[in-house]
Amino acid sequence: MKRNLLIVFVVVASVNVYSQTILSTLEAKDHIGDSAYVKGKVSEIITSDKGNVTISFDNKYPEHTFSVVVFKKKSIDISGIKVGNTLTVYGWIIS
Repeated sequence: MKRNLLIVFVVVASVNVYSQTILSTLEAKDHIGDSAYVKGKVSEIITSDKGNVTISFDNKYPEHTFSVVVFKKKSIDISGIKVGNTLTVYGWIIS
């Protein structure tokens, strides 16, 4: 069974990630419990009834390899993120 991943605290860092290791969405599964930069192609963006946003990578849910949740209360502007964008995110990787 494919294991889907989730980053809970997200700071979208789409440009200028200096001298940090950037994991692919496939490599993230080997870093559960770590904080890391993860880079991949956005495949789907879904907003819940509560205003939280889930961004899926590589394929649409449930076939995605990685996902990010941006909680409404964090007030992060994600309006510039579109399906097909390559995106780098930073946060704590959990399963």
